[in-house]
Amino acid sequence: MANIRLIKRRIRVSKNIAQVTKAMQMVAASKMKKAQEKAVSQKPYAQKILELVSQFSKGKEIDPVSYPLFKKNLGKKNLIILVSTNKGLCGSLNSNLFRSLNDWFLKDAETDFATFGEKGRLLVLRLGKNLVADFSSSLFLNSVGALLNLIVEGYTKGIYKVVYLV
Repeated sequence: MANIRLIKRRIRVSKNIAQVTKAMQMVAASKMKKAQEKAVSQKPYAQKILELVSQFSKGKEIDPVSYPLFKKNLGKKNLIILVSTNKGLCGSLNSNLFRSLNDWFLKDAETDFATFGEKGRLLVLRLGKNLVADFSSSLFLNSVGALLNLIVEGYTKGIYKVVYLV
């Protein structure tokens, strides 16, 4: 008798697992469809990048008047755009990111920071570095325009000599 009950319970459990698995599969398919639609919508941007890269690879001279961001700049400061996480649940991502940042950039005193992510903002403030913009509280896509304005204006006005994305 106990064996029959045990077998029936195992059948019920396997049916429940099948239902949960099917639901998870449907959610994953929905997320995948949204991601594919987003990737397709970025195609014009990717084509423009491909056009620029192909110009570079052909060895053509870039006209600084047409592309002012390609001219040699004599600014004194570096701008670092630091992209980190908002929470500490990403394993060693933040610690490796901050270690690399320390090795590469923190020796230079003439550096401004723009941050995406709460952990990066806290690091910049803790180190006493110059934080010119923080986009941690808004969505990344909503902040891109403001970030681009900061970069383009700072570079074209000669404030920044180099812009790094970390």
